[in-house]
Amino acid sequence: MRAQPPDPSRSASQRNRVRARRRRLVPAVALLLLGWAISVFRPDFTFSEVGLADRGPAGAEAIRIVLVEPPAHTDQFMEGARLAASEVNRGGGISGRPLALVHATEDAYDEHTELQRVVADSMRLASAIAKKRDLLAVVGHVSSATAIPASGLYEENDILFLASHATASSLTRHGFDTVFALQPSNADIAAVMAHYALLQGHRRFVLLADDTGYGSEMVSFFRNWVALNQGTVLFDGSITSHQRSVERLVLFLLDNELFRPSDIDAIFLTASSVDDTATFINTARGLGVSMPILGPEYLFSNLILNRVDRAAMKDVVGASIYDGDSQQPAAETFRTAFQEQFGVEPDQVGAIGYDAVKLLAEAAERTGEIEAGKLSDTLRIMRYDRPFEGVTGRLVFDASGLVTDTDVFVVRHDGTRFETVARYRKPLDWQVLVGPPPAPDLK
Repeated sequence: MRAQPPDPSRSASQRNRVRARRRRLVPAVALLLLGWAISVFRPDFTFSEVGLADRGPAGAEAIRIVLVEPPAHTDQFMEGARLAASEVNRGGGISGRPLALVHATEDAYDEHTELQRVVADSMRLASAIAKKRDLLAVVGHVSSATAIPASGLYEENDILFLASHATASSLTRHGFDTVFALQPSNADIAAVMAHYALLQGHRRFVLLADDTGYGSEMVSFFRNWVALNQGTVLFDGSITSHQRSVERLVLFLLDNELFRPSDIDAIFLTASSVDDTATFINTARGLGVSMPILGPEYLFSNLILNRVDRAAMKDVVGASIYDGDSQQPAAETFRTAFQEQFGVEPDQVGAIGYDAVKLLAEAAERTGEIEAGKLSDTLRIMRYDRPFEGVTGRLVFDASGLVTDTDVFVVRHDGTRFETVARYRKPLDWQVLVGPPPAPDLK
């Protein structure tokens, strides 16, 4: 597969920037290209225009945002983006041009899918997206496993990419100009959850993860924080062992020779599969495991709530950059509009989808054009000049493209709904906790 030929409409500075990127990308992309070249050919991906309540000014060519998500991934990301795009069009579009959303489907992968196939499919999809014209940005990819290989192709083709779901710490470490992460990294999320757990007096933990990079990295960061602060890991295992059912795993936690159930202060759980997570929570609660179940950002999602019995969600605790209890006018207006249009309360990914579209529209208006390099500069400058304030709070980026200077919330389910119980400010300003942890802002 060859990269797209230079676009003659690009300026000299654009072409120079692309050539510089290619030199930086060679080591990072070489292994990805190898996997792509030897993988089995997959069917073509599908693209479909997303229906909007307001399609904006008539008679002008639309500016497009591509949303990447599996067709069966029924979270609120798409709904939040649709609501925001309709509002942008109702206000006159972007520089008098209507904004259109295009849904690009990616496969849903799990830990059993060969990495070679995931990389190959992700890069083919990114290559197909790169052929779209009048493209403002790409937003989405539901995992780091797909976002990271795709990001190299977006950078290579001078396409702005906002990663909405991916949290791998490596996503923004390649020095790419056009790649941005809308959520804190696994390192940040694990630090927040460990800090909160220690603040609650939890010192003895069971750690469970699947066999993906996401699960292993998140648990590794959490484990390190526990060890640094004289905590104890009673058991560190897999939630998805091929030789053991979830029921057997829960029975082991209840009856083994290493520890008693009463020894466990909390369980920290991370898995890329929503179904595996839901099965564990339902089974654990059904068999009497009542201690808090802690985890990262994906626990605050309607994908989880739709699969877990409401009573079983009690004391499930996760992280979020969206405060569902916020009384800020913008957040209250968003919640009302979302509930009126979609009939449910928005979760974190619904808010992120909304903010991503609004942020891109604002950046395009400030820049006066949709060239990716200039938009990327504008997004970084916003940290210091008129920061963007969204329904998730301040949305600005550090030099690497990682979201920063924003709040991270801890949300706890009380058996009826998630409520915000703590707030942290990123970048996090502590190292090792000595003695009682310093308290965050508690709600």
